[in-house]
Amino acid sequence: MSGIDFTPEARVARFREWVNVRSAPLSASVLSNGSNILLGAAMHGMARRAGGAAELTEIERMSVQFFDAMAQDEAEASQYGEICLEAKALARSGRFVAAKIPLSIMGLPEDVPYTEERFAEDFKELALETLAQPHIRAVTPDQILEDGTVAADEEYDAASTLLRRGVTVFADAQDLDPDAAADALPNWAWIRIKPVQFRCVHKSHEVGKDEVYFTWGFGSDMEAKVSHRTPEFGSVKNGVVRDFPQNPPLFSGYTNKAIAGHMVCWEADHSNSEWYDKLRRAMREIADKSAHMTKVTGDRNVDFLIGLIPAVGQVGEIQFWIENIANLVARLLDLFRNHDDKVVEHSYGWNRNLAESLASKNSTMTLDFNGGGGGHHTVTIQFAKS
Repeated sequence: MSGIDFTPEARVARFREWVNVRSAPLSASVLSNGSNILLGAAMHGMARRAGGAAELTEIERMSVQFFDAMAQDEAEASQYGEICLEAKALARSGRFVAAKIPLSIMGLPEDVPYTEERFAEDFKELALETLAQPHIRAVTPDQILEDGTVAADEEYDAASTLLRRGVTVFADAQDLDPDAAADALPNWAWIRIKPVQFRCVHKSHEVGKDEVYFTWGFGSDMEAKVSHRTPEFGSVKNGVVRDFPQNPPLFSGYTNKAIAGHMVCWEADHSNSEWYDKLRRAMREIADKSAHMTKVTGDRNVDFLIGLIPAVGQVGEIQFWIENIANLVARLLDLFRNHDDKVVEHSYGWNRNLAESLASKNSTMTLDFNGGGGGHHTVTIQFAKS
């Protein structure tokens, strides 16, 4: 991906080019409208801010903060708002094709906020079709094999390789029951999830060395958060195994409901310090929003707004939130990344029951990062109570 500028002017130009694209990109053609609710909330929020709105709603502000993390200053952020005004005008005339964002958001006048009540209506309408997408899955303990790998799922593998991202929520079988009580368990559990090592299954098809590194951001409902960018792991070849540094972990802290977050595998290409700083800020936003998402999952006030949706339940609610955060992050990284190639990104969630069970046994799990021609790596993680 060498040759991409990482200046404010270049970022603004790329965002404007994306908004005005004439033919739908791959992600727009295969994703459900429900995957783009937070992206839509961000664009509506930025448009409202550009139009002079003194205050944004919580969901608008939460979504806009991802864009603010990538902006150098208020001047750059305000230009994104002006472009979002253009995007909303295109959407109202049926000419916005960059992403399938519900018209219930893009069609809103700029003086009308996107509220929790409006989000609840969109959730009720779009949740089932969103969760039915093949790159989103729930994994139960019986699907985790003795070696820590997850049982093959051809549909998920094909879809996540195509999109270069996937969403996986690990949960006990009983927690997949949509009629199960959503109340939080008493007390809390302290969980540590640490990356142990990664293995290169095959390097990228590009000429030259693969200098691989990883970034992540994870959070829990008890406001524990971890975000990090690893050092580069040097020249990576087929079959090479490398250990992760001892610290920091993927996650370390208390949880009462769930842990969730996002992990990205990168192939370095001489990026500058500004890019790495923006990337770290983006990972902090992911950790923060993941913590918020797991906190509101199962919240009585939120569930009252959403209502009871058959076949969704608490795990489905977690999947829906993770998918929306993941899709917003994917769009940002694709639009604003510097020279580095994004191999693949994955979003994960563990409900408290399963995470605590895994930690009590010091269990390991293998996560698969298959970026096709961009490289294929596996990451072994370990759960612990201390």
